[in-house]
Amino acid sequence: MKEILIIFIAALIIGAAINGYNNIQSQTPEPKNTSSDNNPLEDGNNTTDTAAGENATGNTNTGGTIGDAVRTANANAITAKELTDSSFTDTVLKANTPVLVDFYATWCGPCKRMSPVIEQIAQEYSDKAKVYKVNVDANPLSAEKYNITSIPHFIVFKNGQMTDSFVGGQAKTTLTEAIDKQLN
Repeated sequence: MKEILIIFIAALIIGAAINGYNNIQSQTPEPKNTSSDNNPLEDGNNTTDTAAGENATGNTNTGGTIGDAVRTANANAITAKELTDSSFTDTVLKANTPVLVDFYATWCGPCKRMSPVIEQIAQEYSDKAKVYKVNVDANPLSAEKYNITSIPHFIVFKNGQMTDSFVGGQAKTTLTEAIDKQLN
């Protein structure tokens, strides 16, 4: 009988400890967002991401910091503009420069991770190409027209024709090389 009572008390103590830990975790504040565009990825930390840029030591790689990408994009205020189903044809298909379109959704984690990279590309290519974003939930016709079944999905257009298509998170260089091919 004593053994059962001891096991029962131990179980209560462990359960209380776990419950207390969960309560502490649920009360931990989220990192403050200091970005002017409320980007959920900008937390001020200098962490390396495989999307683009230089790492914390300044060595070039296929990574970079999300924070660096956001700060660069925000500093110059050139952003990837949002398109709708009704503006897609006139804006993308009739463009006289290469166009990169990011098909995304607000709930999509990989889309959120790519957002600062897309903004950085928009800023860097502002005089050579156009960069747009299409929310697939709000604009299902455009997503359906280009058979967007997975996101993020990036399409490069030139003279109204699709020239490249990439599904999932991509290195910045993959997207910029696709644009560069259309510039030559």
